[in-house]
Amino acid sequence: MPRLVAGVNTNRDVAYSKMVARRFRTEIVGLVMHKPNDPGYNRPDVFVLDDWR
Repeated sequence: MPRLVAGVNTNRDVAYSKMVARRFRTEIVGLVMHKPNDPGYNRPDVFVLDDWR
């Protein structure tokens, strides 16, 4: 596959670090806001790929 696009929130430290280690690079920067300001699923122990198409 010549190109793979996948998203992960940088607050998920371990998942983000693994993607960077595998040469994924930032293409789109997004912002997630929760009300109230609870972590929701954006925690360091969560491995979730985001689809922001």
